[in-house]
Amino acid sequence: RPGASWRSLLASAGRRTVLDPAGSFLLVGGLAVVVCSGWFSAPLAVAVLGAVAAAAVAVEERYRRR
Repeated sequence: RPGASWRSLLASAGRRTVLDPAGSFLLVGGLAVVVCSGWFSAPLAVAVLGAVAAAAVAVEERYRRR
């Protein structure tokens, strides 16, 4: 949300991490794939970032439906 304080955003992120560990694992795994892809070939990292963004949207939708 625009204008929200960092403290409230971090608290909210912490609660979501605890409440949805599978979603957090998906995002961390996606970021690991980006790092590995970038290590092998930088253009691959750009393409994989789109997949991580899609995973972030999927995790958010999953959270809303609960």
